[in-house]
Amino acid sequence: MVFDVINTGVGSTFAASVSIGDRTVANFIDSNETATASESASLQESEPIKLDCHVLVVDDRRDIRSLSKHIITKAGATVDECEDGKLAVDRIATCLADGMRPDLILLDMQMTN
Repeated sequence: MVFDVINTGVGSTFAASVSIGDRTVANFIDSNETATASESASLQESEPIKLDCHVLVVDDRRDIRSLSKHIITKAGATVDECEDGKLAVDRIATCLADGMRPDLILLDMQMTN
């Protein structure tokens, strides 16, 4: 994963690129087509997602944080929560000082607080 930082010090914009490997071997799903029963069954029988990482979920809505935490922990990750951006910045500062930073920050981009 590659991150580019633009306009440092004046409100930054971040861009992320993820290498997905060889796309010629992937089975893409056309969202305009309805899956057949056998295709739906094969998708349901696929390997469950297994995560081994630490995620910080930042959202002002408790129900969204709870749902996100449930889904992510069910997949195997550990989750911390913050209810606003200020708390998230404080949490990250503490994490960086302790050397225990999250692998991913899942952030609501339209929080009301």
